[in-house]
Amino acid sequence: MDSQRVIVEDPKSQSLNRQGSSLYSLTLDEVQTHLGSSGKSLGSMNLDELLKSVCSVEPNQPPSTAVNEEVVEKTVERKQKRMIKNRESAARSRARKQAYTHELEIKVSRLEEENERLRRQKEVEKILPSAPPPDPKRQLRRTSSAPF
Repeated sequence: MDSQRVIVEDPKSQSLNRQGSSLYSLTLDEVQTHLGSSGKSLGSMNLDELLKSVCSVEPNQPPSTAVNEEVVEKTVERKQKRMIKNRESAARSRARKQAYTHELEIKVSRLEEENERLRRQKEVEKILPSAPPPDPKRQLRRTSSAPF
């Protein structure tokens, strides 16, 4: 509470109170000046901290603060929904990857079995060469009987 009072009484942060109609009308310089007086840099804060910091400067305007709290609440709610959707999407992606990997493993094992079967078949054919089938005795053959 004392820190809020100090921030409000600080002449550097008075510029945040001068445009009390909306947070959206603040300039970047005004926000950076306020953050400089609070000891935090703009780059080190996330959106929630920034909104809370800027909202804490305007205690004289309860309707605006209520609107700002709604904005912060909506922002947090959207962020949480987005995080949930992202987690669900990541879970689906992991499941698809796992199914694809499982299919590939099955295919590899099937191909290895087929490869081993063909190797054994080749070894058997080396050991026991198959004899060509005998020619049938009465088979028609082509001959050249007349010159053209």
